[in-house]
Amino acid sequence: MEHNCYIDTRGNVKTPLSFTEALVKGLAQGGGLFVPQNLPSFG
Repeated sequence: MEHNCYIDTRGNVKTPLSFTEALVKGLAQGGGLFVPQNLPSFG
């Protein structure tokens, strides 16, 4: 199973976080949201 890394929507987090790290932090330092770095393709 592949693990997703999460990045900040505002680009302030330089190193992608694990799901657990993003969940614990809630919001990124600059107020952005954490989203998956790669989204799976469908179809």
